[in-house]
Amino acid sequence: MKTLAGLLLSFLFFYSISSCQKDRDIIYEDYMTYGHNLLTLIDSINPVLHYSFGAELGEDAELKVVLTNLSVDTSGFNGSAGGNGPVWSYGNSNGWLVSNYSNNTQEFIANKKGTVNLDMFFVGEGEGKVQVDYYENSDQLSHSRFWYW
Repeated sequence: MKTLAGLLLSFLFFYSISSCQKDRDIIYEDYMTYGHNLLTLIDSINPVLHYSFGAELGEDAELKVVLTNLSVDTSGFNGSAGGNGPVWSYGNSNGWLVSNYSNNTQEFIANKKGTVNLDMFFVGEGEGKVQVDYYENSDQLSHSRFWYW
């Protein structure tokens, strides 16, 4: 009887840990509403296409993504310098709180659970490069990558 009770307690303990972990899950689908999801493992961008920028967030998951424009010409499309340098743009935001583009950086913070997504595309002239920093369930940097167009 003690063995059965011990097994039951062990099962309940591991089940509660795994369900708590699922509440913090962040899943990046390959394709979403607007096309290929930029937050998956792609690095080469076609500036003619529109992309999804999204994730599926568990009940207790938190996600912030910071984009930093590292292009040679960072004047941005009709930016403060009035230039046409390479930059991203977005529309149809669902579940993202988006900061203003400032000092070549923009923050995207998920502000709801479940599906968060927006339509992202790339504009301007010249070759573009952006650093993408992911903050998953933490204020500490989870990982970084680069996109090129």
